[in-house]
Order: sequence, then structure tokens, then C-alpha cells
Amino acid sequence: MAPEPVLYPEPTEDGHAPGFPFIEKAGEAAEGRLCVTTYADAPRLPAARPFTTAYAERFPAAPPPGPAAPFALEAYDALLLVASALRRPSDGGPERGSTTARLRRARYGGLAKPIGFTSDTGEFERAAGLFLYRVERGSPVFLGNYRDLRGK
Repeated sequence: MAPEPVLYPEPTEDGHAPGFPFIEKAGEAAEGRLCVTTYADAPRLPAARPFTTAYAERFPAAPPPGPAAPFALEAYDALLLVASALRRPSDGGPERGSTTARLRRARYGGLAKPIGFTSDTGEFERAAGLFLYRVERGSPVFLGNYRDLRGK
């Protein structure tokens, strides 16, 4: 049995979150549907404006199609989470176990989303990293973070 094709996001010319090939494939049936991603529409987040401005200056042309481009803001946040853990005083020396323990306790508010790990299992807190888009007039419209929208 052949695997299903992967519909990777496609960059847009305006710098907003990539388009969803699903919309083109589904046609009118996509209207009103919610799409879930793990990346935000960075230009729509006020906290991310300095980042998006600097990123646009550094990379004036749209990035090539592929799954990495939409995650620039999230990668920046992840790097700052790791940096915050490494800046903490070493409670067991600079060895791997101590660094892992500090990372598991680290929290970072993030420009796109809060990043951290659950205290009971040490797993990545996934729900904080889900973003919703609604298909309106054939285009994805960024709604925001899943956690922020649950009660609406």
C-alpha cells in the first residue's frame, strides 16, 4: 500500500504563515474547516514583531518551500529556552545529566508560545504549542494559540 502524500505547508509572498495545500486539494469543502499546526503566524503576534522585523531584514526573500521555514520563531524560542537552562547555576557540574535536569525544569514564555516540560513526566508540554487556523474564503486565517481559544 502506497503511503498517503504529505501536504507540506507552502510559504506565502507576504511573509505570513505558509499556505495549506489541503485547501487547494479540498476546494470548497475546506471552507470553515479548522487546521491545526505547531507554528504560529509570526507577523500576527505583537510580541514577535521585533523578531519578524529582524528576520525579514536578514532574509528578504521568502524561504524555499519546506517544513522548516514556518518554524523560525519557534526555533528562536527553543534556543532561548536552552540558553536559559544553561545560564542557571550548575547543580551537578557541566555534565549531561545536570544539564538535562536544568532543561527539564526550565520555562520560557516564548514569543510564539510558552515552552516547558511537565513536572510529573518531564515530557514536552504539547498543548501550548498548537495553533488554529480557519479556512475563510479559501485562505487560512490565523486564530491563535489553542489554549487561548479553548474557552471561546
